Amino acid sequence: GMAGRRVGMLAFGVLFCAVRGAQIVRPQRVRITNVANSAAAYDPVRPLRVLSWNVQYCAGTERHFFYDGGRAVATPRRVVRTKLQEVAEVLATANADIVLLQEVDRRSLRTGLIDEHRALLRAVNDRAIAGGAYGSHCSAWYWRVPWVPAPRHRHVGLVNMHLSVFSRFPIAAARRVRLPLLQESLARRIFNLRRCVLQVGVQCADGAALELLNTHLSAFSGADGTLTKQVDVLRALGAELEGEAGGRWLLAGDFNSLPPGVDARATLDAEEAALYSEAETPIAPLYADWTPVLPPDELAAGGERSASWHTYKPFHARMADRTIDHAFVGSAVRVLSQQVVQVPSWPSDHLPVLMEVSLQKAA
Repeated sequence: GMAGRRVGMLAFGVLFCAVRGAQIVRPQRVRITNVANSAAAYDPVRPLRVLSWNVQYCAGTERHFFYDGGRAVATPRRVVRTKLQEVAEVLATANADIVLLQEVDRRSLRTGLIDEHRALLRAVNDRAIAGGAYGSHCSAWYWRVPWVPAPRHRHVGLVNMHLSVFSRFPIAAARRVRLPLLQESLARRIFNLRRCVLQVGVQCADGAALELLNTHLSAFSGADGTLTKQVDVLRALGAELEGEAGGRWLLAGDFNSLPPGVDARATLDAEEAALYSEAETPIAPLYADWTPVLPPDELAAGGERSASWHTYKPFHARMADRTIDHAFVGSAVRVLSQQVVQVPSWPSDHLPVLMEVSLQKAA
């Protein structure tokens, strides 16, 4: 009777958790939208422009948000709409073939329930000149909670934040690869971010694919080892793509980590430096294993030479003061040019990284 039912329920619970655990580890398929009769496949003979940008959910930089020591939680809809247009303007001007975005809200309470993925896509495509529209796109969630009961004075509430990819070329496949979670209590885990990689295979005219990895690693990890574990997953993905994709891959995003050779205590004030307390930056292995898009010697040089590569501005600063957004390419990809795009209106607390790459290896 009762005891049997309880055992049955317990067995079901254990089974459910086991299945769910296995399912999460295995990459999940992502819904792709390829517009009918959209552009031809990417011709690997021509250079490819790729832009990566953490758009800070189009909330702007006028408010001091609670996770940065302020009190602001939400952004009024009209402000979000203005910021969306500013971001779209930057994207249209940059004219990248493929756009990788982090922190895109898809109907979150804090941004007025606007689907920023669709709104940005529409706004950019409205500005596109002939052949320049993004006909293919997809996104993967990494903070999706029905109600976040924090901070105390005003809840975040419903949140649905994604990594987004816009492409001028057809997307052949896409998957969401889970990253290790922060070391924290179950209660916090339920409401916190579940970081991931959005892996997208772009169709190439020669029949093979170019794999793009879009990611946003953990912030505020307090050097608990999470970033190192997340980087290990990225290294494994890169190694896998060296074999399966013949080294035709590119990884970009917000790594929440300083470049190798940059001492946080020497370049940032004590409070900010505390965010990067690891003895060695967790992304050092990525700089060692793969070809970085941003020039390592300039990143580590300090002064003016480093300043043009800074990608992040804290609330109290006037200018970007550090580089935490990075990009890397596989062995079959050549970096032709790279820049951090300066955006004087600061619709986000990050700046975009724009790169031009080619699949033609130098002879």
